[in-house]
Amino acid sequence: MLGIKKEKLDTYWQFIINVLTSFRDHHCAGWSAALAYYGIFAIFPLILFVIYIGRQFLQTSEARQLLNTTMATTVPFAMDDINAIIDQTLNSGSSFGVIGVIGLVWSGSAVFNVLVAALNEIWDAKPHRYWQRRVKATLSVLILGIVFLGSFLVLPILNWFQTSLSLPNSSIYNPLFEFIIGISTIYLLFTVFPNRAVNKSAAFYSALAGTFLIELAKYGFMAYLGTVIERYGSIYGSIAWIVALGLWVYLVGVLFFLSAEFGAELERR
Repeated sequence: MLGIKKEKLDTYWQFIINVLTSFRDHHCAGWSAALAYYGIFAIFPLILFVIYIGRQFLQTSEARQLLNTTMATTVPFAMDDINAIIDQTLNSGSSFGVIGVIGLVWSGSAVFNVLVAALNEIWDAKPHRYWQRRVKATLSVLILGIVFLGSFLVLPILNWFQTSLSLPNSSIYNPLFEFIIGISTIYLLFTVFPNRAVNKSAAFYSALAGTFLIELAKYGFMAYLGTVIERYGSIYGSIAWIVALGLWVYLVGVLFFLSAEFGAELERR
């Protein structure tokens, strides 16, 4: 009996060692740093593109309100600074135009370009050609805009169900919805971005683990951020939120790629 338990513990331990070894061998810390670097430069093109898409079908105020709700769940800090920059851009009187929109999409796709390359390496897939990788990254930005519009239709339906069924306050369900959206997003990234068919079960369990870790990290990061900004805010000044954003994207990248390695190891067993 004890021998069987020890054998299982050894198996679990070896599994963890394999995941961490693959994380190191695939340079996931470097991929996370690249994600943070491109994320800082891509966040505003992505946001402006989403607002542009929203403005074609919605009032600008409605698009901004929905965007703020979405951003609050993914970037749980510095929303005042981000909104100020967006307002300044929108109030400058310049129009996007076709060339401007193409530029926004191309700039915003940099993050997805990193994800495609990294996930191919993690899941032992054949690397995409450069143009294939850029096309897939660009399509991801366009899909992001479509999902943004779709969420505008879904939220009123959820509110209608809440009112019709006399359900408790929606704030109770918000964390659950965020968790489901997180799992769905990571699952899609794990199954669509690698240049081969990925085991669906391994992708789901790794997406579940990744979402749990990221949601857990969100609360810890907010507590850590309060201490850091209080101590070092005067040093970084007005760019403190940029430093925090880069650190947050890096942390999310580490957990995301760690969960991808978890799924790849599951698939190999």
